Amino acid sequence: WMDWRTAQRLQKSAHQWGTGAPYAVGEVDLYADILQAFGTPGSPRYLLEGPRLGIRRALRNTLGDTPFHALPLHPTVWLHIGTMPEYVAHSSLLARCCSH
Repeated sequence: WMDWRTAQRLQKSAHQWGTGAPYAVGEVDLYADILQAFGTPGSPRYLLEGPRLGIRRALRNTLGDTPFHALPLHPTVWLHIGTMPEYVAHSSLLARCCSH
């Protein structure tokens, strides 16, 4: 989760970044760009390579002093469903895990 202060700081920073280069990236990846900006970056290459270095540096400047928190919920099932074919392929698993 992200506390409201961090979310507010991120929102304010995003407005300051504007849309000009190097921030006009089209999209930002949650896993590759945002989550690695919290605390200590997970990959040493995070700020050295990739198509979105400008936004990664800006995210790191905004979120780098913020610890990353995860809230495990047990029992849980992680299903990443991004498309209708994936949804259909997982429908029997969804029925089993969500019918309680």
